Amino acid sequence: MSGPWLEVADRIGARLCRDAVWSGARCNWLGWAVEQRRQFNLPVYRAQGPSLHEGVAGIALFLAELLRFTGDPLQRATALGALEQVAHATADPDFRQAPGFHRGHAGIASVFIRAGEAIGDERWVARGYGLLAGLRGTAPDPTRPDVASGSAGTILGLLEAAAALARDDLAAAARTHGEALMRTATRDEAGWRWSAASRPGYAHGGGGIAAALLALGRATAEERYHDAAQQALRLDRAPPAETTSWSDGPCAIGFARLHLHGQLQGEAAAEAERELDTALATPSRPSRAPSCRARASAWNSARRASPSCCWTPPRASAGRPCARWRKPSARPASPISTQPTSPGRAACRCAAKRPT
Repeated sequence: MSGPWLEVADRIGARLCRDAVWSGARCNWLGWAVEQRRQFNLPVYRAQGPSLHEGVAGIALFLAELLRFTGDPLQRATALGALEQVAHATADPDFRQAPGFHRGHAGIASVFIRAGEAIGDERWVARGYGLLAGLRGTAPDPTRPDVASGSAGTILGLLEAAAALARDDLAAAARTHGEALMRTATRDEAGWRWSAASRPGYAHGGGGIAAALLALGRATAEERYHDAAQQALRLDRAPPAETTSWSDGPCAIGFARLHLHGQLQGEAAAEAERELDTALATPSRPSRAPSCRARASAWNSARRASPSCCWTPPRASAGRPCARWRKPSARPASPISTQPTSPGRAACRCAAKRPT
C-alpha cells in the first residue's frame, strides 16, 4: 500500500503517538466517551478503556497494522505501550470478563494475536490465545446475540483460536454459543430475527450473526448453520437512515456483506453484491446537524439534568439546524478531568437564560 491512503494513515499514527499519555511501559489516551448515569447518557472526557470498539485495543491494532507499512520505531513503541495497557486492564481481578468481539474479550484476544504477529512478538500471540481459551466457560447470554457484545462475536473469536491451535474444546464452546443463537431466534416466513439485535448490519444485527453462523458451519461441516445464516440475512435490511457509520445505516449492511463475500451462493450472493454496491454509493455525512427529534431529546435531557444551562428549547424547521445550535466544545475546561460535562452544555449552548 502506498500513496495518499498511507500518507493519511501515517499522519493519524503520528498524532496518536504524539497524544499518548505514558506511565512507565504503558500508555493511554484521553478522549470523549458517553457514560450512562441513571437515565442519562452523559459525555465524558476520560482515559480510554481496553476494548477494541472504543478503547486502547483498537488503537493498538491500528498502530500495529500501520507498522507493517512504515516500520516507524515510534509507532512500534506506542503500539507496545498500548498493548501493555490493555494487558494491565484485563489482568485486574475486578475486570469483568465480557462476551462479544468489539466490546468483549474475544476482540481483545484477537488484537493481541494480530498485533503480536504484526510486531513480531510471540509473547502477545500467546497471550491472545490464552485469553480466548478462557472464554470456554463463558455461558451464552440470550439478551446478547450480536457480534459487538454477544454470542456471535464470541463464536468468531473462539473459532479463530480453534483453527490455529487445533483445539476441539474451543470449537465445542463456539458450538454452544451457536446453539444458543439457534434457540433464541424468532422464526417466521420472512426470516429469522433476534429481538436484542434489531439494528441491521455487522456489529449489532443479523449480518454479523450470519457471519458467525457461516463460520460455525464451515468449522463443523453442518449445513443447518449455513441455512440459519441465510434466514438471518433475509431480514438484515437497512431502512433509510441519517447515520452512515460502519455500525448503522446502509454502510453497516455493506460492512456485513464484505465479511460474507465469497461465502454465499446463488440469489443470496447476488443480493449481497447489490447491497454492497448500495453501501459504496451511499454518501458520507459525518457532520450533519442533529435531527429535530435528536435536538428535542437532547434538550429534554439537558433541562432535567442541568436546568440552569439550557431553559429554552432550540427550535427549527425540519431539515434545518437551530440558529442557536453550537457544536460541543473541543474539550472540557480541564483536559484531564474525568467528570462528565454538563449534558446541556454538551448538547446545545443556548443564549437564553433560565427565567427568574
